[in-house]
Amino acid sequence: MKIYVRILKMQLYGSIANCAEAELTIYDGYSSISFNPKVLQKYCGDLRYYKNVEEQTQLSGRNRLLLRFKTSASQIMKGEDLDKNAVGFKIVWTAVEFKTEGKCQEFVCRESRYCINTADNSCSEMRNYCIDKSLVCNGYPNCGNEDYTDEDKCNIPLLAGCGAAAGVLLLSFLIGFCLYRKHSTVRNALSQSQSLNMQLRQLEHSPSYSGRPPTGNFYYQPPDHSASQNCTVHPGSSYEILPSKAVPRIDRRTMR
Repeated sequence: MKIYVRILKMQLYGSIANCAEAELTIYDGYSSISFNPKVLQKYCGDLRYYKNVEEQTQLSGRNRLLLRFKTSASQIMKGEDLDKNAVGFKIVWTAVEFKTEGKCQEFVCRESRYCINTADNSCSEMRNYCIDKSLVCNGYPNCGNEDYTDEDKCNIPLLAGCGAAAGVLLLSFLIGFCLYRKHSTVRNALSQSQSLNMQLRQLEHSPSYSGRPPTGNFYYQPPDHSASQNCTVHPGSSYEILPSKAVPRIDRRTMR
C-alpha cells in the first residue's frame, strides 16, 4: 500500500522565488527531517506555478508520508501586512493499492494506472489504482490526476429522484386539473338547470300566462267539451225536429 497525495488548491504568501516567507514540503515518511531528509516536493507561492501532473501529485515509496508547512516569524508578527489573497492549501490523500481490475475487491479507478517497474526500469505491467469503497462519492477526487471516475456517477440517483419528483408533481397537476374541469362542468350544468326552473316558475305566476297554453316542456291538455251540446250531424245519428209555434200575423189595415 502507498499514499497518494493530490494538491487541489494552494495560495501561499510570497512567491516561488521567495520560499522563506511560506513553504510546504512533502517528505518520505521513513526519512528523518533533521538528519538526511528525503524531500519529495517543495511548494511556494501559487499552485499555478506547478503545471505538471508530477508536481501537483505525489506518491509515497511506502505507506507513510510527512507534510511540513513553515512560515517566517516576521510575517506572523505582521498579520495586517499579509496578502489578502493568501488562502492556504487544500490536500487530498488516499491509501491506494495497485491491482488488476479483476483482483480489486474495492473500487477500481479505471483511468488511473501505475507502472510496475522491473530491474531494468522498464514498464512490464500496468495496474489500476484500487481504493476503498467508502471514498466513492465523498465529494473529493481520490483517484489519479484527471481521473474522476469515483465521482462521475454520484449525481445519477439525485437526478433520478428529481425526475421522479417532477413526474409525480406533473401527474398530480393533471389529475387535479381533470377533476377541476369535471367539477366545473357539473356545477355549470346544475346552475343552468336551476336558472331555467326559476324562469319557468316566474313565467307561471306572470299575468300574461293565464289563458295561454304553456310552451316548453309542459304538457298541455285541451279543454273537455263533452258537456257542451254537439250540433254536428253525423251520418247514421238520429235527431228530432221540434215544431215551432205559429207567430200571429198582424194586419196593418185593422190597426188603421
